[in-house]
Amino acid sequence: MIGSNRQFFKNGNFRAWIPVFFFIAYWLNSYFHYQFGLLIRDPLRVQTHLYLVINLIVFIIMYRAGLGDNYRSCVVQRNEDVWRLNSRFFRYIPLLCVIVFISWCAMIADRFITGAGSITKTLEETAWVREEMVLSPLTTFSMLFNIWQVVYLALYFLALASRFPIKRWVHILTWFFFLLMCFNAFLSANRGAFFTVVQYMVFLLLYVKGESIKNVLFKNSYLVIRIVVVLFCVVALSYFQFISRHRGDEGGLRAYSYDQKERDRYGLFKSNTDELDMAAFFVTYSYMSEGYQYIDLFLRHAPPFYFYPFDLLGERVMRQFRRVFPQIPEDLKCIQIGNGWRRSAGFNLYGWPTIWGWNLCMFGYIGSVIFIGLLAWWIGWCSKMFLRYKDVSYLIICLAWYLNLMVSFNNIWGDVHHHLAFLLGFILILGAKRRVMHSHYRLQR
Repeated sequence: MIGSNRQFFKNGNFRAWIPVFFFIAYWLNSYFHYQFGLLIRDPLRVQTHLYLVINLIVFIIMYRAGLGDNYRSCVVQRNEDVWRLNSRFFRYIPLLCVIVFISWCAMIADRFITGAGSITKTLEETAWVREEMVLSPLTTFSMLFNIWQVVYLALYFLALASRFPIKRWVHILTWFFFLLMCFNAFLSANRGAFFTVVQYMVFLLLYVKGESIKNVLFKNSYLVIRIVVVLFCVVALSYFQFISRHRGDEGGLRAYSYDQKERDRYGLFKSNTDELDMAAFFVTYSYMSEGYQYIDLFLRHAPPFYFYPFDLLGERVMRQFRRVFPQIPEDLKCIQIGNGWRRSAGFNLYGWPTIWGWNLCMFGYIGSVIFIGLLAWWIGWCSKMFLRYKDVSYLIICLAWYLNLMVSFNNIWGDVHHHLAFLLGFILILGAKRRVMHSHYRLQR
C-alpha cells in the first residue's frame, strides 16, 4: 500500500483542457499557416471563414459549459480512494496487457509471414509497401485483440498515476508494445503510430497525472523521460522525411515541386537544398493546410441540415462489417455526398476534407455547428467527472476522444478500438454514480 494516502494530483485550468487543447491549438495553427504559411493558398470565401470561426468558438464555449464551475473540486482525492473506486477494473490490467501485446506481435508476424512487410522493403521499396494490404486470418485475430488498446491504456494510466501496485512485467510489456507500434508503422511505411505514442505520453503526464508543463520540462525526476522523448522525436522526424522522400516516385516529386514553386511564399525552392528533399518536406507540410480547399467546396453545396449520424462509425469500422455483411454499400453516405461534390469540381478524391468538411456531409452547415457543440459539451462533462471522481469510465471516453480529435485533419471517425472505448465507457458511466457512493460509504465506515 505504498503511497496509498498520497493525495491525488490537484486539478488546474490547463489540466482540465488537455483532452481538447491540442485539437484547438492545431486548428488555430493550421488556419494561420493557410493564410501566412510557406505555401500560397487560394483565398477562402467569407462564408468559409465564418463557418470555421463559429464552429471553433462554439466548440470552446460548449466544452467550458460541460466542465461547469466545480471541476476543480475533487471528491476523490487520495490514491486509496482511487483504488477502491476502480479496483474491480484494475484487476483486468494484466490480462488486457497480454491481449494487446499479443495483438501487436501478431500484426508484425503477419507482415513478415505474408511478405507484405519487411525492413528491406521499407528501406528499398518504400513506394510500394503500402500497396500490399494484409488480409489474412492472422490479421483478423490481431485486430480482434487490438480493439482493447484504448480501454487498457486508460486503466493502466490511471493505475500508474495513482501508484496502484502493478507487476513489473506489465510495465515492461506496455512500454515494449509502444515500440512494436512504431515498428509496425515502419514496416507499412506509415507515420501515424509515432504521433500516437507521443500523444499517449502527453495525455498520461499532463492529464491523468496532472503534472505541470514546468515540472515535465525542468524537474529532475523527468530527466530520463525528456532525453528519451528528444531522441524519439529526432528519429521520428528523420523517418517522416525519409518516408516523404521515398514513398513517392522521383517523377511524382519533380512534378509536385514544379507545381509548388509557384506557391512558394518565401522562396525556399530557390535555396541550395536538394529539390526532391524540399518537395518531400512540402508534401508533409501541406497536410496541415490542404483540407481547406475541400471545406470551401463542400460549404458551397451543403444544405443547412443533413442527418447521417451513423456515418460517425467511420469507414474503418464499416470495412469490418462488410467482411461479414457484404451487402453493405461500399462507401458511407457522407463519402458518397462528398465525393460527388469533388467530382463535380474536378478535385482529388483522395485528399482530406477534415472534420469540418465531413461534418458538412453528415449534418449540413447548421447541423454541424449543433453537432460540434454537443460533442464538446459531452467531452467537457466527462473531463469534469473524471477530474472530480477519478472514475476510469470517464477517462476511457476522454482518452478515446482525445485521440480522435488528434487526427481531425482527416476525420474523427476513428478506428474499431476507439468505438469499443466509446461503447464500454458509456456502459460503465451508467454505473459510475453507484460505484462512487459505495466506495465512499466503505471509506466512511
